[in-house]
Order: sequence, then structure tokens, then C-alpha cells
Amino acid sequence: MSITRGRILQRCYRKLFIIGLSLVGAAFITGGPAYGVVYSGNPQNLKSQLEKLEAGDTLLLEAGVYKFGLSIADRHGDADNPIIITGPETGDPAIFLGDTEVRRNTIQIRRSSYLTFRHLKIDGLDVDGIDAVNSTGITHHITLEHLEIVRHGGGQLTVGIATRGPAWDWVIRNCKIIGAGTGMYLGDSRGTRWPFVGGLIEHNLIVDTVGYNVQFKHTISRTDVNGNVIPGMPQEKRKTIIRHNVFSKANQPTDSIVVGPRPNLLVGHFPLSGPGSDDVYEIYGNFFYENTTDEPLFQGEGNIALYDNVFVNSSGDAVNIQPHNDVPRNINVFHNTVVATGNGIGVWGADINFAQRVAGNAIFAGKPTPVSANSKVVLRDNVTAAYAAASDYLMNPGGSLDLGELDLFPLVGKLLADSMDMTAFQGFSDWDLDFNQDTRNGTYRGAYASEGSNTGWGLAIDFKPRGEVVPQAPSITNQPEPLTVTEGEDASFSVASAGSRPLTYQWYFNGVEISETNSASYMLTAVSVADAGTYGCIVTNDQGSDSCVDATLIVSADALAPTLVTASATSATGVDILFSEAVSAASAETSANYQLDLGINIDTASLNADERTVSLTVTPALTEDSTYEVSVSNVQDRAQTPNTIVNLSSKTFTYRTIYTFEGVNPTGDWTPLNPGNWEVKADAGDMAYYINSSSSPGNSLLGEYSLLPGSYGDFTLTAQARLDATGANADYAVVFGFQNADNYYYALFNNNQAFIELFKVFEGTRTALDLVDPVDTDWLNDNAYHAIKVSREGSEIKVYFDDNLIMHASDSTFGVGQVGIGSFNDSAYFDDVQVVGEVTTTPDTTPPMITLTGNNPQTITVGNTYIELGATATDNVDGDINPDNITVDASAVDTNTVGSYSVTYNVSDEANNPAIEVTRTVNITAVVNGDNVAPVITLMGNNPQTITVGNTYTELGATATDNVDGDINPDNITVDASAVDTNTVGSYSVTYNVSDEANNPAIEVTRTVNITAVVNDDNVAPVITLMGNNPQAITVGSAYTDLGAMAMDNIDGNLTTNIQTVNLVDTANPGTYEVTYNVSDAAGNVATEVVRTVNVIT
Repeated sequence: MSITRGRILQRCYRKLFIIGLSLVGAAFITGGPAYGVVYSGNPQNLKSQLEKLEAGDTLLLEAGVYKFGLSIADRHGDADNPIIITGPETGDPAIFLGDTEVRRNTIQIRRSSYLTFRHLKIDGLDVDGIDAVNSTGITHHITLEHLEIVRHGGGQLTVGIATRGPAWDWVIRNCKIIGAGTGMYLGDSRGTRWPFVGGLIEHNLIVDTVGYNVQFKHTISRTDVNGNVIPGMPQEKRKTIIRHNVFSKANQPTDSIVVGPRPNLLVGHFPLSGPGSDDVYEIYGNFFYENTTDEPLFQGEGNIALYDNVFVNSSGDAVNIQPHNDVPRNINVFHNTVVATGNGIGVWGADINFAQRVAGNAIFAGKPTPVSANSKVVLRDNVTAAYAAASDYLMNPGGSLDLGELDLFPLVGKLLADSMDMTAFQGFSDWDLDFNQDTRNGTYRGAYASEGSNTGWGLAIDFKPRGEVVPQAPSITNQPEPLTVTEGEDASFSVASAGSRPLTYQWYFNGVEISETNSASYMLTAVSVADAGTYGCIVTNDQGSDSCVDATLIVSADALAPTLVTASATSATGVDILFSEAVSAASAETSANYQLDLGINIDTASLNADERTVSLTVTPALTEDSTYEVSVSNVQDRAQTPNTIVNLSSKTFTYRTIYTFEGVNPTGDWTPLNPGNWEVKADAGDMAYYINSSSSPGNSLLGEYSLLPGSYGDFTLTAQARLDATGANADYAVVFGFQNADNYYYALFNNNQAFIELFKVFEGTRTALDLVDPVDTDWLNDNAYHAIKVSREGSEIKVYFDDNLIMHASDSTFGVGQVGIGSFNDSAYFDDVQVVGEVTTTPDTTPPMITLTGNNPQTITVGNTYIELGATATDNVDGDINPDNITVDASAVDTNTVGSYSVTYNVSDEANNPAIEVTRTVNITAVVNGDNVAPVITLMGNNPQTITVGNTYTELGATATDNVDGDINPDNITVDASAVDTNTVGSYSVTYNVSDEANNPAIEVTRTVNITAVVNDDNVAPVITLMGNNPQAITVGSAYTDLGAMAMDNIDGNLTTNIQTVNLVDTANPGTYEVTYNVSDAAGNVATEVVRTVNVIT
């Protein structure tokens, strides 16, 4: 028998959604937000919106391409109010791309909890798709739903979803991972750190990976790398549930870097003792399909329950229970259907102090149940046969998956047997349901608890795979969108394409080729009116090409003149002016357009490459600590009809020289937190500002700092600095945006790269804004002087080390504040410190601005609950105001009375400037259509139900659905089985009733229960059925192998082992021979003898 390999696509994925769900407890399932703010996100504001999120908040991402991925750190929801980040549920997706140059993951999650990500597409770059990074960080209760992770498969170590730090209680459901290096990599490959505890992996499609579809590695201890208990990590017994997924390597890439063959699913590494040693994997209801690398579909160790799965591998093994880094312990493998050319279900190296059971499976394999010698594995109630015999038992095990023919459902009567003892398995989730989530009674072997017509996951219906990989011409699946922008803004067009790779792209402007545009997107910067027109793209591969629908770019005239953003001294004879937009060189480089007070002359003006910054040279030299005012006029922007600064616009700045810490009063401007911890001392032949000791006050705040006078908004601080401390994790820091001891930013430089991070301290709590990407260098370990720089422009913060940008973040929590230097808890030297920027001393008189989230007006049907949609507030100095500070008055709303009501919103900034009150209208509307439709009850299980007299009545249950209420809680269905008397033969009725929330009663449904008599007279003979071919042909001189037979009896059940066989075959001489098969049941009824003809041929 051969099984055509194929690739599993959308119809296969349907099963993952429609199969019945069962909850696994509050450890995994979290509710929707009971409160919170709904934010809107796009590629431009993503970073700043992420930093606003708090418990209960939702970030709705627009469709589009997010080029630099998503990095979120130190964000925490709670069990009832997770933080939700979601793309569009329908239509064009939110597509995230990683950064391959610095190996930045597409979505990074650090030190966060109770986050939910939904409806995102993570497109194929040679970086991990989703990664919980930082081995010292903790991520727990992370939910990933409806994600599409595509082609992250440059090599096995490129992972779709990975945890690289302590993690627990993740939920990953309804996701598609196609073509990753490894689909999911949860835990640590060595099992010595990064524990992953608990979790729910369900309804996912994971196919075409280079290495593993999924690899689970827990840990040998629930501690960090230093042996410390991880705060909050569960210590009690936990389950990791893996259910209703598809794992396929039928089309594993052959041109990628593969680090050896890998199974589809590998699970392992529980602690051998202590917390976690009793943890268990529950793996059920999954479909495992093909592995072409001589590895099994499944490999596991530790404590495993593997049940109700379907395995198909025409290239090797199905299930290997064996040591990997640990040993198999409590192993329960039951009710699986296995078709494999190699091992069916093998168990080796198990710890004999634990129980290993292989029971109730239907196994058709080269070696159905190999086990290691001297093992204590219990093999019971299995149906086993050769791989080639699968078609004698199953509907169509050799069918083409490509054509949707493959069907592992049992043929009538072939997998029925005596009811098996299920006591040992009753503690596992859904143990009494089969692969299709139908109730099982223990009489069927394999994954299905019924036979004949597959009414559940019938592969002929639900498996509509892609088939073999064949070259495909390109087709554009997402067209470029038309745009309207203003002169000077950027514009971007993009397409999404299907088809065989590689694809090439050629963009056109008004039908004319644009040079060097081989990319799926085309960006125009600082557009002009001349850029208006149509833009299109042709996508090509070696199979053909496809053209997009042209998109139109409309460029609106710029009617606003440029403004001054900042003015700052760069030296004693240099001043930089930053404008709000690009300006024309002719006007910007006319020195007469600038004036400085205090007798300073403008000698030259030059426009920098960014076309926004003008550098002035001035004479005489600026005076230290003097404040100057620079005025600008007649400078024009680059609009087709230029806009001109007509009236004088001005900015002030203070000139300060570099702090070299020489002279009579070398630290006169500096204000240390603790003066006794600072001194000026000689170092490396020069004087430097030295912090001799520090100690963090807790909450990861800086232990020591020294600040300069004045407050800066936009600034650049440069310095030479070196570590004095030589121990592990030695550090120094730059402080900025300083408000007080509980509110500031700081950039931490550390000789341990893992701790080089950019932080925000808000109300005494530290959160990370960015961390350095690891590189192969020792950084600060040399204890030499290095150039450091921290700059801020608006909300953009950049940190440099030896002129290399190492960290970048966007945050506007603190608009203006002091700057300085310091350390977390070590000693260091600072020299040549300079701050370039505008000192801000103007009082804050600008009120904040409130923006409503959600609909205005808000409409609610009378009688329903009012839900607050929230609002945001921003301030020119304070930045984003905490939503909790916004006063919301909804007291006037009466949801029980039709009418129009007002909800008011008020807030003030830290300077007590009140915002203009904002009002939301809430309309309470009447019910348009009353609910007068009754729910419908559907019985579960057999009707009629048959029970032998004297046995116990078991309620099979029912479901109910309603046009308004949806699925009704089964507990609300009233079941009356009081008439059933299981001690008296007869026919009885059980009734089912329910009403919906509008009190519409369903039509009563009745189940008939037949109590039948015990049959004592057995006069029916058993029946013998041959297995394999009849007649059987063998070559003269070869060994004869009996193909076997099966015997079934109406009372005694399976009598196969009692069959008496008479074999007269002489394989040395050609001829025709007979093999006879006979059996009797316990009542002495003799079966009709069955004869197999064996032809020995030359």
C-alpha cells in the first residue's frame, strides 16, 4: 500500500475550529476585558500605543505592513482583564515583518503576562516569528489566537513560536504555521533553564517545517539559571494539553539548513524530582501526517497520555516513546489509529518503577508494538496487523490526501471488540470522547468510536489539501491601496503575492519603470506634487507574471509654513536649527534669514542631509552658561507653491561647554543624589567625575545619580565613560527626563549584554523600553573608556555605544526633565560630558486634550448593560496621561428607559491645567424585534438507548441552541429519567426540556430507553475471517508466512487467539496447498472451517 504525500490546507484547518471544545480550567482560559481602553494602532504609532496598554486594554491594529515587528515588554493584564492586541478579523491583515539585519524577532514578548494576540499575519523572514525573549524575563498567561505564521524557515533554529525565558500557562489556538524552521519551540533544548510549565495548544495547523513541527522541552527544575525559585511560577502538578492540531512534514523543505532529522512532535524534560515531577502531557485528537526524514511522527518521554490521535506515515515510524534527555515514566497510549511502514507504537528505556500502558489502539505497521526487553509495558486490547493490511480494517488508508480520499475510519465490524477496562485512563481530559469528539463506550479500538460512515472528521470531506508542490505562476492577492497625502509626507504602496519563489517585483509610475524597485513595497519620502499619479507593480517568476491594479497617489498642496522645533549649540561657534519639515536649500542657506541676540553674528548657514536641520557658524564665540535667542524669517518649505516663515520665529538655547571636570570648581553645576558618593579624581592621565559606590533603593531603581541644572525636552548627551567595577553585571547609566526620584528614564550600560537596557521609571516602578541585541563582543569587559550618547527628539529615544545605535524606543511619558549620569549599584568614571539642547524653563499653561475611544454616539438596546468605552488624554508636557486619571461621569445614563443621555470626561495635567470637557452621547433604543423563537434540543448518543437488565442507566446528554442566546448551557436542560427502571425489562421514556432567556420553551424531546433481558442460550457459532490474500502466492524456496485470520463470536467476542491452524505447505516443491482454520466458542459451537489456498510457484 502506498500513501500519496500531500500538504494539508484550509479544509483540514476547518476541523480545528468545528470540533467540540472542552474547557481545561482557569489556568488556561481567561475572559474578555471587563474594563479598559480601546486603542487604534497602525505601523506609524504602534510603538507608542503598545506602551500605553494596561490591564483590560485592547489595541486594534489596522491592516497593513508593520516593517519592524512588534516588541512588547513589562505589560501585564490580569486573569479577568487581559491586554488584547488584535488585527482585523476579516479583510486585509495586519502583517508583521522581522528585522533580519539585527536578527530581531518579528514579535518579541518580554517580562509580560495576561496578553492576548489575535488575527495577525507574521510573514516569512529568516528570524523567529514570535519569541518570548530574555532568559531572565518571565512570560505567563500569553494567548495566541488566529495567527498566520508563514515561511520562517531558513533553518531549523528559525522558529515560528518560541519561549526563551521562564514561561507558564500559554494558550496557542487556531493558528497556522506554514514552513517554519521549527513550528513551536517551547522550553529549553538542554532542559537546564527556561522552564515552560503548563499550557494549551489546540486547533493549530503546523505543516512543512524544516525541523520539528513542535518541540516541547520543560526543565529539570523550576528555577532560573542560578537555581533560584522563579517568582510566581506554579509549583503544583500541571498539565500541558496538546489537542486537535495537525502536524505534517509531508512537504518538508529540502533546500534549507537542517540540523539532522527531527520528529513532527517531540515532548520531554520534566524534573526527575521535586515540583513538576508529576506534570503530564495530555496529547489527544491530533492528526499526524508523514515524516520523510526517518524520524517518527511523535517522540516523547516523561509522563505522557497519548490518545484518540490518528497517525499516518508511509516513510517510517509513528510513535516512539524513548529517552531523549530524560526517561519515559508514566506512559498511557490508548485509542490511537496508527498506519506506518516502520514502528507503530514503540516503548524503550522506560523507568520500570512507573506504569506504561499501550491499550485499545488500532495499529497497522511494519512493527506494530515493539518494546524493549525486560520492560514492564502492558500491551492489551490492541488490534495489530501489518502495514499492508490496513485497508482490511479502515475505509481508505491508502487514498490520496491530495484528492481528499484518505479516510482512517473503521470498516463495519473490523475494530469492534469486548468493552475494555478504562479505569486507568479516567483522569485524563476528554478520555471518554473519540477523535470526532463522539462519546466512546470502550468497544471500539483505535481513534474512532463508531464505524461505517464517518460523520465527523471525514477526510474526504474536510481534508482539502494543497497536494504535491508544483510550480505556480505568481498571483497578486492584495492590491496596492490608493493614497492621499500632503506634500512633504511619505507614501508607501505594497502588494502581497502567491506563487513559487523566488518572486521579482517591478514598480511603475504612470506606466514607466522605476529603477531598483525589486520589493513587494515601494516607498516615497517627502513627496512633491510631481509624484502624484498612478503606481503599479508586476510580479514575476519562472512560471509567468501578474500585474496589480494600479493605485493612485493624490498629493495635496502643503499650505502650512515650516516652524522651528529646536535650537541648540553644538560648539562655541556652532548652532543647529531643526525645522518641522524639509526646507529649500536656497532659503535655508541664506545667512541673512537668521538672527542671534547678544551681539552674535551669523557667518554661514548650511542645510544638512536630512533637509530639516540647518547648521550655523557664528562669531564671536558663545559664552558659557549664557542663554541666546535665535530668530528665523523667509525660510521656505519644498512645496510646489512654497510656504514661507514671514514673521520672525524664535527659539532659545543655553550654551554649555564640555564638562571636563578641570579647574577650580569642576562640579559646580552638578547636583548628586548623595554627594559623598561622588568625587573628581585623576584617571588615565586626566580628571574625571567618579562615582565611588551606589546601592539600588529597590524596585530596580538607580542607586545613585548626579543631575545638571535646567530641564531639557529634545537633547543629545555625549560622554566618555568607563567601568571601575570588574565584577559580573557591573554598570553605569545616563539619566534623562528626570522629574523626581520615582519618575525618569535611564539607559543602563552593563558588562553583561543581557542587562544593557533602556528603562522608564514611572511612579516608582521600572519597565523596559528596549534592550540591546546580543552581538559577539565583550562590550564593557575591557574597563576602557567608551563613547556613549543618548539623544531624544520628540518621543524618539536613541542610545549609542561607540557611535553604534544599540537601542531605540518611542515614549512620551516624560516630556521635559533634567539629565545626568549615575549607576545602578556600581562604580564608574565619566569625562567630557556635553549636553546639546534647549533648556526649557517656560511654565506649562497648555491644557491636555481628551480623545474618546469607541463610538460617539454610543447605541445600547433598552435593558442591556452600559459599557464604558473609555478615552485617552495627551499633554504637551506630561505626554500620555494615565487613563485612570480621567474622570468619567455616566450617572445620567438610564439603560431601562429609551432616550438620549450624556457621559462627560474631564482631566487635568500635572500643572493643573484642565482639559476642555468632552461629551459622549449615549442613545438607549427600543427593542426592534422581540425574541419569540424557541430553542432547539439535540440528543447526544443513541436513541433508542439499549441497556441490559440489572445494569446502571447512564445519561447520554443533549445540547440546545437558540437563535438569540446561541449555545445554551447544558446544565440548563431539564432531564427527566425518573421513569426508567433498569431492573425490569421494558421500554421507557426520558424527556428533555429547556427555555431560552426570553422564556420561549423548546419542543420537548424524548429518548427511548429499552431494558433488555439477558440472553443465556448460546447456539450461534463463531465466524472466522481470513486476513490477507486468498489464494496466497509464494516463490519456491522462500519461507512461508501465515497471513492469519480473525474469529468473532456473538457472546465470547474476539476468539482469534483460539484459532487452530493446520499448515501442509511445502515451499520446497511447486504446487497448490491448503491451510485450514478452526475454532469453537465457550458453548462448544464449532465455526465453519475456513481454508486458504497457497500456490508455491517457480
